[in-house]
Amino acid sequence: MLHMIEHVFLEQSLVAAFAVVGAVMWVSLVISRRLTAGRVHGSAIAIVMGLGLAYVGGLVTGGQKGGSPAACVLLDLFRQHGGREHEGVRSRLGRTSSVSAS
Repeated sequence: MLHMIEHVFLEQSLVAAFAVVGAVMWVSLVISRRLTAGRVHGSAIAIVMGLGLAYVGGLVTGGQKGGSPAACVLLDLFRQHGGREHEGVRSRLGRTSSVSAS
């Protein structure tokens, strides 16, 4: 299962991007219905969430790259907590040193 998710995010990035956009839209619609009772439109919440994700991506990458490397960094952190490392993520980000999992 984890291998399939890894494959989608690393090799099928367009599919992963559509999945992330769909998830953000779904979460924003749920927030709109449940927390604001429909007073704030779901697309407005999705725009704010997208801007927030872009800001976090800029912080993670130091403002030098877009959100895609930030997603790779998050995937790398996920893999490290699972006790395994993925060399392809670090090579895509230009990292050559090995980071040991804690």
